[in-house]
Amino acid sequence: MDTAESSSGDRTVRSTDELTVLRTRILAAPFLDALPPKLRDRFAMIVLWISTVRSLEEGKELYIEGCRDDTGDCLLLDGSVEVIRTGFETEVVPGPSLLGEIQQFTQDKHRTATVRVLVPARALTFSWEELSELAHRVFIEEDCNIVSILLKQMAWGRCAELFDQAAVHTAAPTEN
Repeated sequence: MDTAESSSGDRTVRSTDELTVLRTRILAAPFLDALPPKLRDRFAMIVLWISTVRSLEEGKELYIEGCRDDTGDCLLLDGSVEVIRTGFETEVVPGPSLLGEIQQFTQDKHRTATVRVLVPARALTFSWEELSELAHRVFIEEDCNIVSILLKQMAWGRCAELFDQAAVHTAAPTEN
């Protein structure tokens, strides 16, 4: 059995088979499609190195809208969650999907949505600070910039979708 040690010193024992399954689920996350293959593989390995696998029970709230927390973020591996935002339609998000990234790019660092587990699921939880630190050690600066731009585009893309959705719901009806 292989072992992996996170940089925080916690020892996690994972079999080679489990690591392969986790890596495959990480690489299946749509946001990684925009990365070149070598960079995508290295990013997946960093996430594996720093993360903890968590089982999530139905109904568990991962994040609460408006709260400022340091609970870290996660990559939902399987299962699905509902994303609830005040004034917007509830969105169902299946795994694999990155969750909680918008908070990293907001000035006040508050959660922008409540995220609740719909069915039992698994997720890799991690700290953005730890991800950033290790990425800066593993990647050349250009690669760090590519990953950073991708994550910002994804976060702001989700925000733009919200604004578009809000505009549709608040638009005055047109007269015929």
